[in-house]
Amino acid sequence: MSALATPDRLADLRRAVAVLEGRLPTGMAPSARGDDPTGDLALPLGLAALDGRLGPAGGLAFGALHEIVSDDGRDAAAVAGFASALLVRLLDRRDGRLVWISTAEARRESGALHAPGLRLFGLDPGRLVEVTAERPEEALWAFEEALGCRGTAAVVAEIPGRPAALDLTATRRLALRAAPLGTRADGGFGLLLRVGGPAQTTAAATRWRVSAAPSRPFDGFSDGLGRPAFRLDLEKNRDGRLGRFDLEWDPHARRFGALPSHSGRVAAEPSDRPAAAANGRLLAFPGAGRA
Repeated sequence: MSALATPDRLADLRRAVAVLEGRLPTGMAPSARGDDPTGDLALPLGLAALDGRLGPAGGLAFGALHEIVSDDGRDAAAVAGFASALLVRLLDRRDGRLVWISTAEARRESGALHAPGLRLFGLDPGRLVEVTAERPEEALWAFEEALGCRGTAAVVAEIPGRPAALDLTATRRLALRAAPLGTRADGGFGLLLRVGGPAQTTAAATRWRVSAAPSRPFDGFSDGLGRPAFRLDLEKNRDGRLGRFDLEWDPHARRFGALPSHSGRVAAEPSDRPAAAANGRLLAFPGAGRA
């Protein structure tokens, strides 16, 4: 591979283009960390096929608001799990505390944070500050204030449904508060978690629609539970392309992996249902219509 085609060189070129287009501060090209292609610009997920779609920095941009959503309350655990996995990777790269804000409705519908479970997932509860709010307005106020604190590595807010307070103006305020100030190139990192309610326009840089995916067994134990698995639909991406991805999370290695296509056996056709005729008609009995 020639010097012009190395990943680091390509990353520097993408950053230089972003600077010329006014999407990154001028002091951020070349990379801020010589051993890290994304430096302090973004949080990579660690998969080239996915990070390559997330703009010139190759990951979820710092200094921005990102949204993780699900239509169905049954996927609330998948939403929180994917967010937690992202935060594990982020806290390995940034100093400071994680602020996790939840409304009363979110705690009632999805449950509260559980420190032993977070630790098993790879997230250090010792770096977590939990904030409980009764109403969405209070959660949004805490979200905005925490994004402006220098001692925070990231801020999460669980605000389910579509409350009137969570409109485009509110998310614009959050995005502006997360944006870099002066020479501070990284900025804040905000995750807005929404479960239930119709889609709405927000100022988030990316929106991920998350659901649970079938896990696969590992270590030869076919009857055991596999690693946490997620189906991700990247349905909004300000700096790149959209797409669907099936990932699993390894809490010990603290990284994502791509799930292979399902190769399990196909279930046999049920014997108590009508048989399908060759012409596509459903027959009430297998012998119906025959002479």
